[in-house]
Amino acid sequence: MVRTALRRMCVLVVAGAVVAGCGAAEPAGPFPPRPQDIAVDRIEPCDLLTPELVAELQIDDLDEPSENVVSGARSRNCEGGSWEGGMDYIVQLIDLDATAAIGTGSLDQVAGYGAIREEQDGRYPMCILVVDARPDRAIRVQVGTHRTVEGRPQAMADVCRQAAEFTARIVGTARGLSR
Repeated sequence: MVRTALRRMCVLVVAGAVVAGCGAAEPAGPFPPRPQDIAVDRIEPCDLLTPELVAELQIDDLDEPSENVVSGARSRNCEGGSWEGGMDYIVQLIDLDATAAIGTGSLDQVAGYGAIREEQDGRYPMCILVVDARPDRAIRVQVGTHRTVEGRPQAMADVCRQAAEFTARIVGTARGLSR
């Protein structure tokens, strides 16, 4: 009887430790909690460039979807450009956790999602945002200019502002399509 009670108590202590271990919060990581996981696997990248968005941004050169490898992971891509607006847009759905981009840029937030922002300065500046869409999946958006202002590159702050606005629209569309 004492042995049975002792055995039960040991089982309860071990079970309690296991449950407590399972219930412990994992490290939050660098990003805030996502408003909603985005099922990027079920989305075609060019579907994120809605006809309204294409018209608004005057995208007149929208490529066919393509695939390549980014940091060893599959990336499904859609690219478009606006000759009139002087901007190029690339949307990539990458089978890679957004934390893989840490170290290449700074922490940011877009539409409530954690992101990494990278700025590539030069004659034609580009701003890249890697959004934490869900575990092991990221939305990478690149916005760059192919136009100068009075012979000088467009200000990086302007390019990144446009990139953040574009990315917020892409994320909003992706959320709707992943439901």
